[in-house]
Amino acid sequence: FLQCVATDISDTKAIENELAASETQFHNLLEASPVGIIVLFKGKCIYSNSAGARIFEYDHPDELIGITALDTIAEESKPLAIERLKRLENNLPNNNPIEIQIKGRTGNQKTCETISMPVIFNNRMSSLVLITEISARKKYELLIRENERKYKEMYQLLRLMCDNVPDMIWAKDLDNQYIFANKALCEGVLNATDIYEPIGKTDLYFSTREQEKHPENPEWHTYGKICLDSDIRIL
Repeated sequence: FLQCVATDISDTKAIENELAASETQFHNLLEASPVGIIVLFKGKCIYSNSAGARIFEYDHPDELIGITALDTIAEESKPLAIERLKRLENNLPNNNPIEIQIKGRTGNQKTCETISMPVIFNNRMSSLVLITEISARKKYELLIRENERKYKEMYQLLRLMCDNVPDMIWAKDLDNQYIFANKALCEGVLNATDIYEPIGKTDLYFSTREQEKHPENPEWHTYGKICLDSDIRIL
């Protein structure tokens, strides 16, 4: 006689299909990430997404597989990278971003910001490294700092010139508040404590303050009321 044993594996297949779908979605998510994602095992690359390959100037992520991480680091950044890898191997916290210089396949150096952490990948304790190229951002930061330096030099030159002439020089915003006042104006009219006190204040503020010091003389320091709208008329 023929004896058959049947087992319903519908639930098992459903779980397998869900796992396969989840893996596909996870892989698509990694590939869509604009951030380079690298997985290292014993200091060598065992996984890279497309963004990681682009950062290191490779056409396909598989070309990074087997490459030693330190071989992609510029000499000046190797001590920092070695220290970071040692911390990863010892499962120590490593989440603070660091800036390093990396070398692309063609030898071009790039400034990158990296975050690394321990992770289990293919049942092995590995190191996950997130890489963002910031070369353009660093270039703009340097440009901004240079422009700020030039601005400060020009401002100091203008301030020096304005504070060494007898003429009164000032500038106001549309609310009639000072945004600039030279030394002659501060000392000769406003009686300001320094050249920075007038900033954000009006003529009326200073005239009122001076009148309060001399309540016995109603004609003392009345320019603030007389010239209340003179600058507005000019504008």
